[in-house]
Amino acid sequence: MTDAAPPAGPGRYPPSLDRLARVLWPDGAGGHRVRWAGTAEPLPPGTERYAAVPSPSSPAFLLPLDAPPRARARLLRHYNHLRTNRRRVQRLALASLAAVGLPRPGRRLLLAPPGPGPGLREVVADALGLPADDLVLSVAVRPGTGPLTPTVTVVDTSGRPRVFVKVADTAETRAELDAEHDVLVAMRQPDDSPVLVPGPLFRREWDGALVVGIEPLPLDVRRVEVDELEAVQPYLDALVATRPVADLALAGSPWTARLRAVAASLPSDVGAPLAAAVERTVERHAGTTFPHGLRHGDWSCWNMARSREAGGLAVWDWEFSEPSAPLGLDRSNWHFAFDTGVRGLSTAESAARLRALPAGVADPRSRELYLLDMAVRRTALGAGGEEASARWGRELLAELA
Repeated sequence: MTDAAPPAGPGRYPPSLDRLARVLWPDGAGGHRVRWAGTAEPLPPGTERYAAVPSPSSPAFLLPLDAPPRARARLLRHYNHLRTNRRRVQRLALASLAAVGLPRPGRRLLLAPPGPGPGLREVVADALGLPADDLVLSVAVRPGTGPLTPTVTVVDTSGRPRVFVKVADTAETRAELDAEHDVLVAMRQPDDSPVLVPGPLFRREWDGALVVGIEPLPLDVRRVEVDELEAVQPYLDALVATRPVADLALAGSPWTARLRAVAASLPSDVGAPLAAAVERTVERHAGTTFPHGLRHGDWSCWNMARSREAGGLAVWDWEFSEPSAPLGLDRSNWHFAFDTGVRGLSTAESAARLRALPAGVADPRSRELYLLDMAVRRTALGAGGEEASARWGRELLAELA
């Protein structure tokens, strides 16, 4: 942690940290109670202390300073094999410092004093049946300006993972988290399944927010690489096979009904073009049926991991899942998400690369349906405040014109 601090005044926090603090440490008046402070300031009992790593002006991770050094070190090492080589080295270096008590509180320290009601740590502790003082919270700080559903890592004071916690405080994010909770309940796999879907441990209401606790991952998880689609496809096929599969025309598809409903719920200036694109697609494929079945919704190498303890593959982040959608959308997502999210290609470039894939890699018809699906998803997120998603939605619609 460096001593550099954000500027004073209303903009003293980076927007990403301001949003995070508003969700996780609300003060009950539409704001948050997190603030920066120095080392000499007396602290009220129950104050949570965090180091903003690597710096307060550019935070990527909030490291809990009230945890024992050993717990902080373990927290930083857990799940490190899921990260890129560069981030893994950075985490290991931080873990080595944490093991000897570093970073020590510097001139700039993020404080979360007790609020008027139970804090998130108390809510989680009550749900798990543990004392709040036995739990430690940490969280990544994600960039962006739109709706946020932060995922909080909760460990005990020995550093053992106890639960992943997601918090949603808007109508849109609550609906997504509610849907994910219900999917996880429905997706519980038998003990001998080769696919682990971490299930929900609790669902709680808290200060106007929805809090869902999800089982921690096994500690032996290892990354899946982007070129391993064919290696993990059998796991997806096995999951699809556990649910009904039916050949449906787009006109009567529940997937199409969802797209129509989303388009109708948006302001007409963005919803009407979406609705027209949906109807053009339905008309273009009139008389054709598509196999429909379980869809993960964000089938990407960063939402899964190999694990011997789990019996094969662990798969998470099911908030965009559907019980009946055209099969093949997940394969398209694998390629498109990597091109946009990792390679940094534009929407048009990524769409062109998706269309250029051989038919044996991705069904040409499903690629078109996928681009339509993403246009609807991104436009809806854009209407909720995500500027980048709004731009993506417009670009995807242009691709479909």
